[in-house]
Amino acid sequence: MADGHIEQVAYSLDGMTTVDLRLVSTSFDGRSQPSAGRFLRMEIFGCARRSLRFQPEEGQRVSVRGRLMWDGDGFFEVHPVAGSDVQLFKATDTR
Repeated sequence: MADGHIEQVAYSLDGMTTVDLRLVSTSFDGRSQPSAGRFLRMEIFGCARRSLRFQPEEGQRVSVRGRLMWDGDGFFEVHPVAGSDVQLFKATDTR
């Protein structure tokens, strides 16, 4: 799981949404990892995109879980499987 602030959102004609996150925290297999100041790309495809409960916007703080992938461009990406894998932090949430 990763949470961070959305830095950039891009939409493609093939229905994919690309979201660049400035990380606040990450955890893998239940273990927290240092991540402040790092970035992670989230790519939201098809079903997950259609079932999102909000529209991603720059500045929002989100939490995401999904498959961690190594992209051909040389970047780690997380691919949420369902819209519920991407959660918007509420303004009062201090995490």
